This record gives sequence, C-alpha cells and structure tokens, in this order.
Amino acid sequence: MNDYIKQAGQYYHPNIEEADKTNAQKIIHICKRMYYDDFNEFSLEMEEKFGKTFYNVLKELPLGTVFALITGDIPHSEFQDWLKSKDKDTNFKEIGPDRYTSSEWPTKVLKAMETLAEASKGRYKETTEEAVTSGGVSQEAFDELRVDLEITRGNLDHFKKLCEETETNYKEKLKELLSSKVKEELEGLTIGEGDLTSTVTMRPAKELFFGVTDNNIEVPVFEWKDSEGNVVAHPDIPKQDPKYLFREKELTRVLYALMTNQRMYLHGHTGTGKTTLIEQVAAHLNWPVLRINFDSEITRMDLIGKTDLIADGGTTTTQWQDGLLPKAMSNAYIAIFDEIDFCRPDVSYVMQAATEGNGMTLLEDGGRKVYPHQMFRMFATGNTVGQGDEFGMYQGARAQSLAFLDRFTIWQKVDYLPEGKRKELAQNAAPTLKSEIVDRISKYVTEHLEAFTGNNVLQPISPRGMMAVAKAAEFLSLNGASDKDALSEALDMVVLDRCTQEDRAVLQGIKDRVWK
Repeated sequence: MNDYIKQAGQYYHPNIEEADKTNAQKIIHICKRMYYDDFNEFSLEMEEKFGKTFYNVLKELPLGTVFALITGDIPHSEFQDWLKSKDKDTNFKEIGPDRYTSSEWPTKVLKAMETLAEASKGRYKETTEEAVTSGGVSQEAFDELRVDLEITRGNLDHFKKLCEETETNYKEKLKELLSSKVKEELEGLTIGEGDLTSTVTMRPAKELFFGVTDNNIEVPVFEWKDSEGNVVAHPDIPKQDPKYLFREKELTRVLYALMTNQRMYLHGHTGTGKTTLIEQVAAHLNWPVLRINFDSEITRMDLIGKTDLIADGGTTTTQWQDGLLPKAMSNAYIAIFDEIDFCRPDVSYVMQAATEGNGMTLLEDGGRKVYPHQMFRMFATGNTVGQGDEFGMYQGARAQSLAFLDRFTIWQKVDYLPEGKRKELAQNAAPTLKSEIVDRISKYVTEHLEAFTGNNVLQPISPRGMMAVAKAAEFLSLNGASDKDALSEALDMVVLDRCTQEDRAVLQGIKDRVWK
C-alpha cells in the first residue's frame, strides 16, 4: 500500500452511508500532491490549459475519480489522455460517472473505495462541523463541501447499480447454466485421443480458482488416463503456474465462453497476459491447448493442410496431412489464435466457417467435412481490436474483415496488472525481498508502462520481466549488495541492457527516479 493511499485513508470514511464524514478537500490535496510529485510536467500543462490550479481541476471531477487516481485503479496514462482531450470550458460536474463512457468506470470506483476503506481502518478522522471549523475551514466552505458530498453520495448509488449491471452480468448468465443441459451433456463425457482417454467431471469454479471467485458454476475438468488406466498428463496441457494471479472479471468471461462454446477475442497491449490467461485456465481444467501463432508468413496450407509425399516400404505415395485447424477441431482442444490481428485477411477468411461452429469443408482433400469436437473451443488474442494499429506501436497489425470479427461473440480488454497485484506477484517471486525494494520495483514498472503506453519507449515490461527483476534483486541482496545496488543491477541485467539507445535514455531516467 503506497504512501498516498495511506494518507488518503486517514481522511476517508469507510461507511458509505456516512460519506459526508469523508474529508474530501484533504483527499483532493493528496491527489494533487501525488501529481505534482510524479507527473509535474502534466500538472503544469493542465493548469495552463484550464487557467486554474491543478487542485481546482481535480475538485471539479467526481470525487470517485480522485479516489481511483490515488489507488491507481484508473491508470494515470488513461486519465491524462482523457483530460488532455477536453476543452478549456468543459463542465466536469455534468460528465458525472459516465465521464469515461466505459462500463468499467463504476467498478474502478468501487474497488478504489474498498482500497481506501481498508487503508482507513482505525485511522480515519471524523470531519465534524466543529473539527472542520477548528481546523481553520470556514462554515461556508464546510457547507459547500457537505453539498458536494451529498451529490457524491447520490452518485455512489448510481455506481452500485451500474456495477451490478456490468460486473454480475456474466455471473448471472453462468448461474443459469447450473441447471441447463450443458452440465447434463458434459458430466461423465468420455473422450478418446490416441492412447489417452478422459472422463469429464463437473466441479465448482470456486474450488478450482480458490480466492478468485465465489461462483458456484460447475465447470468441466478432464482426467487423462493411458491405455492401462493410469492417470497421466496430456502433453498439450499447459503447466500450472502457482504464482499466476487471476482477475475475477476476466476469469468469469473465459469460463462463460468455455461453457457456452462461444468464440472469445482478448485484446490489450503486449505483456498484459492475454494468452497466459487462457493457458492458465486450461491448466486448472486439464484441458489441452493448441496455440497457433499468426504472422505474415502463415499460409492457408499451414491452417488447412497439404498433400505430402510419404515413403512407405520403398514406395512413395501421396497422403493428405491435416493442418493445425482440422487437428484442433477434431479433438478436445482449446485453440488459441495468437496475435490474430497480424493475420492476412485472405488467411483469416479460411477460418470463418470454423468460427461459426459448424465445421469446415476441405476442398483440397476431396471435399472432406471436418466437424468440431464437442469439447473444441476457440479463442483469439491481439494487441488491437482487429481494425489496424490504433496505437502506432504494433507495425504489421492488419484490419480484419468485420464479418470475421463478428464471429467472436465474447470480448475482453486485458489491462496490465494494477499496482497491488504487481506487488503481490513480485513478492511471491522473491519472498525474501524487502518490501521497500518491492515498492520501488512496482514504482519503476508503473512508470515504464506509462512510458510504453504513451509511446515514449518501444520496449514493454511484462509480469514475467517484473518477476525476473525481483528474483535478480533478491539474489543480489542475499549476496551482500546494498538495496540500491541490487535493484540497479537487476534492472540493468533484465531490462536496460536489452534496450535501444533511445529507450535506455528514458528508462534510465525512470530508474534514477525510483530512488529519489
């Protein structure tokens, strides 16, 4: 928990029904100070643009925005881009809770409120009229504050309603499946693949993903056995990563897509863990995965198959060899079309029939029809939403046919881990690492990601890279290096020494700032 959250927690009242006890002015001052400390150039730019102090700019925003900025639930790069896009005369009060025009907005606010409530335990200060007056704030200012807070309290009810409509939408749909034919069809289903067989059992998701979801939906779990009845590992099942951190909304949507056999498209910046999310869900379900990496070189033959010359007993014959897509469709695989936005449109057209779920015809193999296995599922990942490179940093991303994209009926934007999750991941990777170093690693990663998403550097940093930094810093610390030297060397060996000169100059500045 960073210092800004701790400070804000002193002035935040955790009981929503008594929200008027929250000292909004001091929390806004904390947010202002955070921006002056960490984003000073941006703060000064906004003051000049709007002709007022940055405190007064923040004061005009819904209070929930300030909460989420302090906790980091609203990414600072996202907020800065949004604020830069507004006119000088924008009335922020009128924008209200829809200021991001995003269904995730109320969720981010509620999560921020929970974080501040946790930070406030035993430490918040009740802001009574007497306390405010004695603190040098006028009665008029206090009354104005109370009115603002009454408006904010009314908005909180709106936040709750929006959150119920968005966050529980998929959960409710999943609950409907509990008594549906899906469970009846899958329970006890026996699958054969070569020498391996598996019987599907249904288990509650909350048991498999303990601590992530309390959903009672039962999901299919495979148990693979060899020809002699011994339990074995299927070679195409990803290995479970006990340190992987699931996020409930993303997990719920993936499970929903798996249970209802719908095509799902996950998009987000490189290093956010789109493919890893699907693989880790599959690992927990013992569900085999076939990952198809798309690039400009993949062809129709790679996907569909081709006729090859086969030597058999001194005789050469021609035989049809199925490509990746028929192989996956014919078996109980989760197919991951990785970086599908780099696929040539003429190649993606080949997959359109498969994405409809009705099978496909192999004209090259005499018109043979390939029907999808009952447990075949399809997912796609991309840095973009399939309409070209909107960020200017993914050269080669192509605009895909809207008809093709329309076949994907479940979508999910995957963001980078929030600060709290990043710290947890780093601490899990390096258990003996001092919390101070973990905090500094998290601060570095935050600024690195802001530089990357702001197109200031070309090199991202993934959770894998962050864990590598933590492990290296831990090793160096245990072997006598000072905290500063350990982190400096860890960042150099994992991140900076692989940079271009331009990126290194920016990232070196970030590295230097984490020790200020």
